[in-house]
Amino acid sequence: RFISKLNEINIDEGYENIFDLVNKSKLAVFSYNATGYLETLTANIPTIIYFNLKQNPIRPNSMIFFEKLKKAKIFFDDISSASMHINQIWRNIDSWWKNDLTQEARIQFCQNFAMDNEDKITSIKKIIDEIKR
Repeated sequence: RFISKLNEINIDEGYENIFDLVNKSKLAVFSYNATGYLETLTANIPTIIYFNLKQNPIRPNSMIFFEKLKKAKIFFDDISSASMHINQIWRNIDSWWKNDLTQEARIQFCQNFAMDNEDKITSIKKIIDEIKR
């Protein structure tokens, strides 16, 4: 359906590495609640997240962080608003992405849901040791 309607865009059918694709792009857009946007947010790659909260509910205690992403125009639960925002920032994505409000929301979200841990083995060992007690 995308190819027939939007023949001027390139669509990968899942064969290329996601980070190779993202690195070739100006903006990563995610339309579902999954780990992809956690990875791009952690890597500080300009990211838009859209999903319907009625179809993809999130835990109530995480809603405060999604509200911060919403204020920073990273997360949208309305496709029209997401589309309008992308059109507004398209010529200068960095002015939005590097904005203090945007970066603060991204960092706070990542600290709670997507921390980049350089020493994963030690962290896993610590968790296992705590479970064994």
